[in-house]
Amino acid sequence: MDSSLPLFFLSFSFCTSTKKGERRIAKLINARKHKLLILSLSFSLSFSLTHITLHILLSLIVNGVSDLTV
Repeated sequence: MDSSLPLFFLSFSFCTSTKKGERRIAKLINARKHKLLILSLSFSLSFSLTHITLHILLSLIVNGVSDLTV
């Protein structure tokens, strides 16, 4: 579990009675959403790059073996 989560709930319980506190909570929620979006995008990008790299290596190995046998 994320270590900032208990702090989030603690600040939520103290700040929800004021408009300023509500804006602060909205900013925290939006920041967490952006962090998750960035993490998911970076994971998908790294997965795609790994997938492409494996295809290139496999094609080099297959072409190298076919060149050796011919």
